[in-house]
Amino acid sequence: MLFLFNNYVLDCQRRELRAGDVPVALEPQVFDLLVYLIENRDRVVSKDDLIASVWAGRIVSESTLTSRINAVRKAIGDTGEKQSCIRTFARKGFRFVAPVEPVEPVEPTNTAGQMTDVEADSPLALPQKPSIAVLPFSNMSGDAADDSFADGVTEEIITALSRVRWFFVIARGSAFAYKSRDTDPNDIARELGVRYILMGSVRRAGDRIRVTAKLIDGSNGSSVWARSYDRALADIFSVQDDITQTIVGGIEPELGRAERERARVKHRDSIDAWSTYQRGMIHLYRYTQDDLAEARKQFAAAIAIDPELGPAYSATAEAYYYEVVYGFAESVAHNRERAIEFAQKAVALDRDDAGAHCTLGRALSATRICGCHFRTRARFGFKSESRARTLRARRSFRVFRKAA
Repeated sequence: MLFLFNNYVLDCQRRELRAGDVPVALEPQVFDLLVYLIENRDRVVSKDDLIASVWAGRIVSESTLTSRINAVRKAIGDTGEKQSCIRTFARKGFRFVAPVEPVEPVEPTNTAGQMTDVEADSPLALPQKPSIAVLPFSNMSGDAADDSFADGVTEEIITALSRVRWFFVIARGSAFAYKSRDTDPNDIARELGVRYILMGSVRRAGDRIRVTAKLIDGSNGSSVWARSYDRALADIFSVQDDITQTIVGGIEPELGRAERERARVKHRDSIDAWSTYQRGMIHLYRYTQDDLAEARKQFAAAIAIDPELGPAYSATAEAYYYEVVYGFAESVAHNRERAIEFAQKAVALDRDDAGAHCTLGRALSATRICGCHFRTRARFGFKSESRARTLRARRSFRVFRKAA
């Protein structure tokens, strides 16, 4: 079913939102939220309705629900002030109020009744954020009873990755359409409009199970990351959780590294928020005075493009923090105040972002961390230039401690 409203087309079957002919990137939960609001546009839907439908009844914080509603509004050109599409009813819920025209989809065909070459070969536009499709893990054991375990691992990984706000994760239905199909990962990436493909396999031998996983760059087919895990198969659900957490924990930093490399080689005139943020991250991890200043400049530019890009706020807080650590801050009290301010903003944008909470904790308890850092530097000795920097840092630390 297609839903037409304003200048937008919502294609439920293909899970696409288009503004005219331009695809609009949406996270899976945000897409599901928009579909639910439109399908139930004849009534006010409560927060409990949304949680039961979109999050399958899982516990969801108020801030998470609010951020997803705001993401839907942003995608369709609405705001909390205008409420021209989604109206908030105090203590009641939300209702989609823009005029909607339901239309049955018609596949474009040629005279032979087949899809046109243009339709078949047109790749989907890539989202700005790192996008990933988790393909169903293959059951290599030859026992059909292990299919449920392989599917369970796949679903758990999709769910876990979807919680990382800076990932764009293809929904389960679209990914599982490729189950048991021998399709090149590059073709799948092009068809789904993603940068990365995660694929893997499950093999059981007696009471042990081996899970392998590989992350592939869909643009060139190169391997970004690969691991294998051996576990004793005692409690199947515990093993699924353990494997899922381990794989997701390994993917996230590798994707960050790959995205920084992509931003490094990408044309510097690119003005999308994500690439700008990643260019800032390259400078942040060099820890020099000029690089930290340049990092904050890049993060500010990213925030100007996308004011809801939480990682950019968190990284700005890190830059202010490191300027104190390395003795570059002109006003330590000012840096501490700004670090806390930006870290709190990052947490407010996404309370499920563990990195934002870590940054805020670091900013709030920076005196202890800075003290350990300075003692370590003093213990091993430095060249004269480094010693001068350490002395400046010690003086900054004393001021920082008083400000705390």
